[in-house]
Amino acid sequence: MHCPKCGSIIKDKAESCKFCKTTITAADREKELSLRPTPRPKELKEIKNTCQGCGHTWFYDRSDQLKNFGEKMDVVSDDLVKTSCCCLFFPLGFLTFLIPKKKVIDLNRCPKCGSKAIKKETVTHNI
Repeated sequence: MHCPKCGSIIKDKAESCKFCKTTITAADREKELSLRPTPRPKELKEIKNTCQGCGHTWFYDRSDQLKNFGEKMDVVSDDLVKTSCCCLFFPLGFLTFLIPKKKVIDLNRCPKCGSKAIKKETVTHNI
């Protein structure tokens, strides 16, 4: 709580301000409490996917999308490195293609049947 006269911070149960000796009334306390912002509930937004083929439902959020994008970029950069090694170091370049690629999950496909016929909805949860 703040002193209405000098603005210094005082304890909620204090009778007066230490610095300017102003007495704190019940009206001052209520005014201070009414000015405090009310906490808003946190929201979690997810994307709900429903497969039109098999009816499977799954969810993902923004962090999953960013992680998936990063994994796709890793695969692209790995392919570029393999291609450059193949061109520069001819005998050793072919050995780089023997290294297996990372499996990237496609968020636009059903994880059960692999169909791309999905329905997307944005769902908001209040926490």
